[in-house]
Amino acid sequence: MSPKVDWPQRPSSAPPISAFTSESGDSNVSNAGTDIYDDASRPLVCAFSYPAVALSLGQTRWPELRDLYRSLSQNLSFSVRCTLTASLREMAKIVGPQHAKENLMTVWWASIGADEPEVHLKAVECSVTFVRALVEFERAEVVESLEVEYSAPLKGWREREEVIKSLPLFLGIIGIESRSPGIC
Repeated sequence: MSPKVDWPQRPSSAPPISAFTSESGDSNVSNAGTDIYDDASRPLVCAFSYPAVALSLGQTRWPELRDLYRSLSQNLSFSVRCTLTASLREMAKIVGPQHAKENLMTVWWASIGADEPEVHLKAVECSVTFVRALVEFERAEVVESLEVEYSAPLKGWREREEVIKSLPLFLGIIGIESRSPGIC
């Protein structure tokens, strides 16, 4: 059972918000009394929607979103972690290099080290874009740290394929030109 996440709470004076309310305010009879704050799927919906919300608000308003993102990143649900990992490349571009380092790097490293192949693969797939979104002088340090992760046996053929495709791109990121074999 996953620990309870501290979601923003509805003010005690506010009536329950129905998950299905029409523009006129009439609730769907079958869902009347459903409070969206008690919805078990809420963390997954939030994780899925986070890039759109972050893009809409922009980099300057990221501090308003940061705490909920941190709460979501602590959620133990496989679906939430996989969704957050899949969006890391876009989130890093949206929030900018400083916020990516301070707020997204821990999620990315946790995903790179995840035991679930799906989460790990999503982290590997977004690695190049994520690292490019960091400040230039930090990129080499992160790529060098990946050496340890990538030197361990990779779990599946898709991971191996993705790492092999990423290697020349990582060399370009840290300023080393890749050369094709046999070309002098």
